[in-house]
Amino acid sequence: MKIKFILCLLFLCLSTTFHGQEGKMFTVDKDLSSSMLNKLYQDRDGIIWIATEDGLNRYDGAKFTVYRNEKDNPHSLLNDYVRTLYEDKKGRFFIGSLNGLQIYDRATDSFTTIPMYLSSGDPIAPNIATILERNNGEILIGTSGHSMFILETKGDSINAKQISQFIPSNLIIYTYEDKKRNLWIATGDNGIFRFDKNNQSKHYTGDKDIAKNTVSSMCEDEQGNLYISSLKRGLFIYNEKADTFTPLTYTPNPDLPIKILYPGDQNEIFIGTDGSGMKIYDTQKQKIKEANFNVTTFNLKKAKVHSILKDKIGNIWLVFFQKGVMIIPATTNKFKYMGYKSSAHNVIGSNCVMSVYKDHTGTLWVGTDNDGIYAIAPDNTLKAHFVPTDDPHSVPATIMSIFEDSNYNLWIGSYLHGMARLDPQTGRCEYLKLSAQPSNLTENIYCFAEDDNKTLWIGTMGGGLFYMDINTRKIVQCPILTNSNTDWTKINMLHNSWINSLLYTSEGKLYIGTYDGLGCLDIKNMDFISPLRNRRILYGDVIYALHEGSDGSIWIGTSKGLKHLNPQSLDIREYTIEDGLPSNYICAIKEDVNGYLWISTNYGISRFNPKNQSFINFYASDGLQGNEFSKGASFAYHQSELIFGGTNGITYFNPAEITNSSKKPEIRITDFYIHDKMVKKGMESGGKDIVTTAVMDADHFQLSHKDNSFSIEFSAMEFFSPERI
Repeated sequence: MKIKFILCLLFLCLSTTFHGQEGKMFTVDKDLSSSMLNKLYQDRDGIIWIATEDGLNRYDGAKFTVYRNEKDNPHSLLNDYVRTLYEDKKGRFFIGSLNGLQIYDRATDSFTTIPMYLSSGDPIAPNIATILERNNGEILIGTSGHSMFILETKGDSINAKQISQFIPSNLIIYTYEDKKRNLWIATGDNGIFRFDKNNQSKHYTGDKDIAKNTVSSMCEDEQGNLYISSLKRGLFIYNEKADTFTPLTYTPNPDLPIKILYPGDQNEIFIGTDGSGMKIYDTQKQKIKEANFNVTTFNLKKAKVHSILKDKIGNIWLVFFQKGVMIIPATTNKFKYMGYKSSAHNVIGSNCVMSVYKDHTGTLWVGTDNDGIYAIAPDNTLKAHFVPTDDPHSVPATIMSIFEDSNYNLWIGSYLHGMARLDPQTGRCEYLKLSAQPSNLTENIYCFAEDDNKTLWIGTMGGGLFYMDINTRKIVQCPILTNSNTDWTKINMLHNSWINSLLYTSEGKLYIGTYDGLGCLDIKNMDFISPLRNRRILYGDVIYALHEGSDGSIWIGTSKGLKHLNPQSLDIREYTIEDGLPSNYICAIKEDVNGYLWISTNYGISRFNPKNQSFINFYASDGLQGNEFSKGASFAYHQSELIFGGTNGITYFNPAEITNSSKKPEIRITDFYIHDKMVKKGMESGGKDIVTTAVMDADHFQLSHKDNSFSIEFSAMEFFSPERI
C-alpha cells in the first residue's frame, strides 16, 4: 500500500532580529502571548517555558505553544496569570498561578490541579508565589496570603497542606536553601526568616539589615557567599560571622531596584533590575558594574529585567518586562554594525547602502540609495554627509560605486547622474561626460577599476565600457557589439553593454562581469577575443562580483552561485546551495590574509575555504546588518578589515576574530501528527497505543495501515540560529 509520508523539518523564523553581538528577541508580535512576563524556565528536556500574565508559553526550538485556561476543560491551565515555574528532581513540572498549583503531564500535554488544604482541612486555591525543593526532598510552596504549604505524595496521589505556625506571616515573597542547608524565607510583612539544618530559626527585620517588604531574590557565588536583593535598597551580602546583611553600594544609584539575581560565569553575579537594566557584580573586585553584552539595538540601560537564565548550551536569556525575551548567544562573533538599528550610535541614516570604500586616510565613504554619501572617520564618527540639492555640483542621490585612484582622486558613480570627481572636503562634484553626443550620455555608472598605467576603467549599465587617463581626463569608449546576430567571438569588441563589475588582475587582464556572462580584455593588446579563446564563458549568467584569488584564479559571483575560473585552462567549477552556500545570489567576494573567501549574498555571508572546499555561513542572528546585502557593496581594507553593505546598513569585521561554532545539533522529535491531529499518550491507532510516553521520549510509534498520512516535527534545539541547521 502506498503510504503518504510528510516529513516536516520546522524551524522558527523569529519575529525580531538584532545585530551587533546581538541577541534575538521574541515579542508578542509573533511569538509570545503577552509582554507581561514573570519567569523563564528550562526543563530537563531543554524546553523553554515562559510564565506570563496572559498564558503559559512553551518553546521547543521548532515553535511556540501557548497554554491558557479553557472553561470546559479541567485539564487546561488553571489561570492565564502564571507566576512561577519549577521542576523537581523527579522531573515533575509545577506551575504556580494566581489561584492554585498544577503539574504538567508531558505525555498527555495536559495539566492536573494539585489539591491544597489549609491546616484546618478546608480546601483552598491560593496565589502561588514560590516553589522550592529542599535538599531533603521536601517541596515547599510559598503563597501570597496563606503562608507556606508542603507537598505530600502517597502513591499516585499528590496534594499540598498548609504548614501551621511555621512563620508568623501569610505573605511569602521568596524562598531559598543555601549550600549549608539553611532555609531562607522572605516575607512581605515581617522581614526574613532563616532555619538552619536543625530547624532553629532566626528572624531578621528592621532597616539596619535589609528593608522590609522589598526582598526580591537570593543566590550564592562559588565560595558560598549569600546575596540578597531588594527592590528598594539594592544588593546585600550576608555576613555569617556578624549574622547581618551588609549593603554593596552601587554609586550611580545606591537604591538600585533589583528584581532578580542569577549566578553567572566565574566570579560574576548577574543582576536584573526593575528599570535600570542589567548589571554584574564582580565577586573578586567586589564591585557592581554595567553588563557588557554589546547589544547595540536594544537599550539595556532602562530595561526591566525580571528573569535571567543560562540554558544548557550557554545561551543567556533575558526577560524584559513589557518588551519580550532576548537570547544572547553562548559564543559570539565580533561582527560590528553601523546603521539605523543601532540604539546607541547611527551615523549613516536608514537608507540602503549601495557602495562602500575606505580611502588612503582611513575615511570610510558610504554611498546610499537616495541619501547621498557619508564620510566616516577612522574612529567611526561622522565627518560629513553630502546630500543631493538643486546645485548642479551637488552629489547624486543614489551612489552605485566609489573609487579612489592612485592620484587620490575620489570618483563616484551614480544611478542617474553619471560619473563625478568628489571633493572630499566640500562635497562638490565635478561631473564628467562619458560621450561627446548628448543623446548618448551614459548616466548609470556601476563600477570602476584602475590598471598599472593610470587608466581608470568605467563600467556602465547599458553604455558599455569606458576608460580614462586619470592625468589628462581623456575618456574613450570601447567598441560594443550592437547586432545580436553577429558572432562576437570573431569580432574584437565587448559582447554586452550591461556591466556590473570590473576586475583588473595581476596578469594585466580586465575581467568584465555583465548581465550575459563574462568578458575579458587583454589591455596591452586591447584584445577582447584571445583571453577567453573565443569561448563563451558563463553565457546567460548575470555576474555581480569578481575577485582574483591569491593564487591567481578568478572567483565569479553570479545569480546562479559561485564560480571558479582557472585562467590558464578556462575550466570552471561551480558552487551552489547544494555545496553549502546560504544563497545562489552572490553580491560580493573578498579574501582575507589566510586565503579564506568572504562572500556576501542575499541571505547572509559565507566564509569559503578553497583548500577543503567548505563553507561556514553567518546570518543576521550572528550580528550581520541583515541577511540581504547589496551587489558590489564591499571593501577589503588591508585584508584586516572587511566591509559589506546591505539593506540595513554596514557589517564590518576583522576576519581573524570570527570563529565557528562546531556544536552538534541535538535532534529531537517535538511533535507527531496523524491526519493533522497531534499525537498524545492515550491515543490509539488500529486499537493499539501509538505511544506510551511523551512524544519527545518515544523511541517508536505504532500505526495502523489506515493511518497512512502522518507528519513528524523536528527541532535541533538550536534556539538562537535555527537558520544555520
